[in-house]
Amino acid sequence: GVYCAIRGIRRLETVPTKDLHQLTQTIENQLNETLTEVKNMALDVRPSVLDNFGLFSALRSLATRLEESSGLSITVVGNAKPEQLSTEVQNSMYRICQESINNALKHANASEIVVLLSQHNHFINLEVIDNGDGFETSETESFNGHSLGLRDMSSRVRALNGVFKVHSELTIGTTITVTFPVQIEKGSLSHE
Repeated sequence: GVYCAIRGIRRLETVPTKDLHQLTQTIENQLNETLTEVKNMALDVRPSVLDNFGLFSALRSLATRLEESSGLSITVVGNAKPEQLSTEVQNSMYRICQESINNALKHANASEIVVLLSQHNHFINLEVIDNGDGFETSETESFNGHSLGLRDMSSRVRALNGVFKVHSELTIGTTITVTFPVQIEKGSLSHE
């Protein structure tokens, strides 16, 4: 991908003007494919704290690290038992939380972020709530680089049978919600 894109960029100097648009489109597609590959590779790298201490501890240590580097208040709370979720789903929740916090730090001018992990009968919710600038959700499709990240998160969650929602209001903030079903183990129900 990158190698082809570099060759394409070198060719730009010699290409007739009428063919420029097509070539730049091709290069852009190659770079987007490479970006997706790199992101997927990054997603495969699991933080060791996730393996050793579970999702809650991993999210808390992520929050502490980002809090120290940004000066924002980042709180992780909840009553969920995420170990009931598959490793892949927990990994995805961690990455989405990381991406959502980074988005808020980059774009939102937030002063506070709350990560809420809550459990309901048959599902677990992860909410990342910031008190930043917010944006018009209807315009998300054209919302600079932010929308690409949101689209990636959404397709990642759907691939794992989850539900992804974004709720944002100007001047109030943004909430990103991810919901995954919890499989009840057969035989774990009591038959008294």
